[in-house]
Amino acid sequence: IGLGIPAEPLFRSRDKEARESLYWLELLHRNKYLTDEQFNSIYADAEELVRILVARCKKLDLDLGGK
Repeated sequence: IGLGIPAEPLFRSRDKEARESLYWLELLHRNKYLTDEQFNSIYADAEELVRILVARCKKLDLDLGGK
């Protein structure tokens, strides 16, 4: 990636952070800080980002000769 950091751990870290964001969104909604409409919109976008990151991690694993 050009930062002197191996790409695989970087993407894995981002995947974990994205999934943690889903948890926080659920918590905010459960405690009434987000309306149903706000939650559904934001959560759908966040899930899509997680799917993109997971797909990228899998491709990166294959590109690096991993599992």
